[in-house]
Amino acid sequence: MTSSQGNDRSGTNAEAQYFADLGYTVFNYDKRGTGKSEGDWQSATIEELCADDINALEFFSKISSLPLSDIGIKGSSQGGIKIPYILSKVPDLGFGVSISCPGGTLLESDLNHWKNLNYDLLGKANIDRALNVQRAGYDYLAGNISYESLLTVKNENGKEEWLKHIWIPEEGVQKDYKLNFSGLPYFEKITQPILVIQGLSDEIIPMDSFKTIEKVISKSNSNSYKVITLKNTSHSMTSVNNEFPYFQLLTPEYLTVITNWLKVIEAR
Repeated sequence: MTSSQGNDRSGTNAEAQYFADLGYTVFNYDKRGTGKSEGDWQSATIEELCADDINALEFFSKISSLPLSDIGIKGSSQGGIKIPYILSKVPDLGFGVSISCPGGTLLESDLNHWKNLNYDLLGKANIDRALNVQRAGYDYLAGNISYESLLTVKNENGKEEWLKHIWIPEEGVQKDYKLNFSGLPYFEKITQPILVIQGLSDEIIPMDSFKTIEKVISKSNSNSYKVITLKNTSHSMTSVNNEFPYFQLLTPEYLTVITNWLKVIEAR
């Protein structure tokens, strides 16, 4: 499943090749408005992007002659948050793998990332007030508040030195309603096996996301689910190594965890 921003399929080609080498039939494609696909991903809602994914699944099933029950879906970050939604909309699908999925809305995930990036810069004394202003900026971008409300929050802190580090969108900015989307309601609706993986050094999604997700999945009718955490692992499933911060490698356990889980699913 495609993820956020304007990246094309090349970002997941390596993993696609990995699973193909194991004997799986893999379908990796460009999100609308990226690579060779037409359209505009920025103005699309999550539901519209998921409709693209569902169309791709139906196409893949047709050209491969594989029934949906033999097909699984995998996604990371925004792609990961789409997994439970698509599984709930296409109950014939075989399974899902959700990587680095936030346990709430994409807005909360972005805000958590902003806080982690700016905590040392702004300091403990200022971070909560600054975070409140930045939340207002994101809320306006998501269409949740008026521009007047955003300016009110900004002006209340107009004399603060840290205000220059806050992103305040322009009034005419293109809204991004995807920020309001959460996968949690759909985790509870799934019936298929699902694997959830979170890195414990992920600075983007909230730290307790995996706990929140597991609690919700436990209420579902999924016939098999597993939630796994990986130590010293980032949002992109790379090993966190402070000695070599510019040399990123996938956490060794990452792909092994997925392949071992798939073997269990296939054996049933």
